[in-house]
Amino acid sequence: MKKVDYEHFSRFLMPHSLAVRADELYFCVKRALLEENRYASDLWVLRDGKARQLTSAGDVGAYALTDEGVVFSALRDKKDKERAEAGEPLTVLYILPYDGGEARELCRLDCSVNALRFLGGDRFVFTATVSRDWERVLAAAGGDAKKAAEALKKERAECTTADELPFWFNGRGFVSGCRSRLGIWEGGVYRFLTGENTDADIGGLSPDGRLLSFTAADWTGSAPLSDRLCLLDTETLSIEDITVAEGAAHYWSMPLAGGRVAALVNTMDKYGLNQNPSLYLREGGAWRLVLGDGMHCFGNSVGSDVKSGAGFASDARERDGELCFLDTQGGSTHILAVDEGSGAARCVTKPGLNITDAALWKGGFAVSAMRGNSGCELMYIATDGTETVLTDFNAAICAEYAYSAPEPLNFVNSCGREIEGWVIKPVDMEPGKK
Repeated sequence: MKKVDYEHFSRFLMPHSLAVRADELYFCVKRALLEENRYASDLWVLRDGKARQLTSAGDVGAYALTDEGVVFSALRDKKDKERAEAGEPLTVLYILPYDGGEARELCRLDCSVNALRFLGGDRFVFTATVSRDWERVLAAAGGDAKKAAEALKKERAECTTADELPFWFNGRGFVSGCRSRLGIWEGGVYRFLTGENTDADIGGLSPDGRLLSFTAADWTGSAPLSDRLCLLDTETLSIEDITVAEGAAHYWSMPLAGGRVAALVNTMDKYGLNQNPSLYLREGGAWRLVLGDGMHCFGNSVGSDVKSGAGFASDARERDGELCFLDTQGGSTHILAVDEGSGAARCVTKPGLNITDAALWKGGFAVSAMRGNSGCELMYIATDGTETVLTDFNAAICAEYAYSAPEPLNFVNSCGREIEGWVIKPVDMEPGKK
């Protein structure tokens, strides 16, 4: 068998961002393009047991399932690509009908959209990154985007000024002077609903589409560790502050049926920033602690360079009085089901699984996951934990190369606490030899 090299990861395909439509499962597949220093991403669907590729340009960004078809962001026109490469903020949304055919342009926004939530008809809410530097040079150029892009490029070639912390983020680049603003598109135009100094992050949408949760942090100079939790009424566009606790960081939130809201919150009262979040439920306008033992990190923190994903990709994660999450325990990522009444938590999945994305599907769960030395594949997981692999994106490459499985290497520190560690040995290692 062949040995892996440092570029080997670029051969893996990474399914992620699952979305359910009846019995169909939509998702994206990402792959690394080393020569272009970027990732390509395309839309796929699992229909009647077969995975089918829907796009091939490798340019799909955020996507959403709507009544009419799949809406996704991409830059298909040559001039649009040139504008974006020159530094102009631009998002073009396309819609691909469910019954086939070509994708057509739906709308375009002169800002960099990050996330979408469709409300029905031609209305949707979104977050977009807005740069104060861009707005400044655009105003100086009299609204001429081309001149503004040239001016900003020249300005930054000489010197880039950072006057805020943080000034850079992994995966985002230079962020000083940038904010993620909440906006709405309706009537063929968009407008922002949050201020120019407010960082907003979209949460979930209620089953009836009436309420949207989002976090908001208004700041200048240095970003705070805490934020506010808010509810947007998507009909009246009024915003209600429903913050769980002062000084807390709200990691995730979702409006549920009956006006309830669930949230994962780090109150920072014991271990500060590194404290595991607690699960709260808002009923009748009051918050109630459901699970706060500090033993669950609620997410996937099992590292790998051949996976992509961000947890439960769908707003729907409530079933039979339980809320479902991803949760890392040891070297495994589990689906954790938490009883809303008692707070009792149970692992649905079996140890050894590394789940990147999950969604409620067909009475069980659809996941993108890795087990053992395999790459990511789509699986169906029944309520008893039984796994059925649905795709074979990486079967050939896994059979062609020799891989070394990580082995536990725990130790006890000076405080008497066991620390979990891992070692990956060379595949041809012989005992007693270096």
